[in-house]
Amino acid sequence: MNTALAFSDLPAKLRRRLSNGRDLLRRHRDHGHHERFATGSAGFDRLLAGPGLVRGEMTELIGHRSSGRFSLLLTALAETTRRGEAAAFVDLGDGLDPRQLAALGGDLERLLWLRPRTLKEALAGTEAVLDGAFPLVVLDLGEPPIPGGRGSEAFWLRLARAAQRHRSAFLVSSPYRASGTAAATVLTARRGRGQWGSPRQPVLAGLSSQLRVDKGELPHQQESLRLRVPEAPSLPQIPGPIPAPAPAPEASPLRPTRPSRLSAARPQVTESAASSAGCTSGSRSSTAAARPRRVPGIFSNLRPFAERSGEKVGLAATGAE
Repeated sequence: MNTALAFSDLPAKLRRRLSNGRDLLRRHRDHGHHERFATGSAGFDRLLAGPGLVRGEMTELIGHRSSGRFSLLLTALAETTRRGEAAAFVDLGDGLDPRQLAALGGDLERLLWLRPRTLKEALAGTEAVLDGAFPLVVLDLGEPPIPGGRGSEAFWLRLARAAQRHRSAFLVSSPYRASGTAAATVLTARRGRGQWGSPRQPVLAGLSSQLRVDKGELPHQQESLRLRVPEAPSLPQIPGPIPAPAPAPEASPLRPTRPSRLSAARPQVTESAASSAGCTSGSRSSTAAARPRRVPGIFSNLRPFAERSGEKVGLAATGAE
């Protein structure tokens, strides 16, 4: 049966209400054109076939260290919160610096920051914020190895349906493919070469990165990204020259005095100490008899006083005599 002839045989009123699959797809794209979030990166937005992330879809961004993956996340969060929209960031890699996000123009008061410890906690927190109908939800899995593995594909499909149900733009950042078939768009960021300053000042000025679409409306399309290193703040200038410290006066060398062996081995007993112990000076026998009465320690001065006064030395704390 010829489809063209069958369509032409239909009444005109019915033909106006029918359309083919290509027209339906074009209408769907035109209708969702305004339901997007600009990421703040022109090259990233062009690869997404529109001015940003699509609301109600999951987008996965794959990249290793120094590929620009985390910088694109910060740019998207800053652009969204600067426009007055709320955003949630599930930071499993714990790499967010709030000062850096504020320097990009982001509004920290419109950002919900979650810091889970395992992938199970990260997926549960992501589902909670998606059910909260946040306009933008970003999940960063950090660097490998991911604590907890990749997760089940069934749970990723569950998160994709939650994003579609609440019309949230869901962006997943991972070092390798983790969401399986749940993501509608998959992009890969590849690390390029470093860009250095002048030969006299070999300081890192930025990095180059290649962004490619692996799955989406524009497959195998690429964009070049350039990441600039922010300039360090200049140090405050100190007015006037710094005075040199005054030289220290020369000190004459001192000879160390060595203690006498006799004084170190046998402490001398003075006349007052011997008389308080009941001994007479000049008598060797009386001095020898007084030596056992000296108790070493903090009670050495109490025992001669007690014997002289005729009292008993006891334990006052316990009351024993």
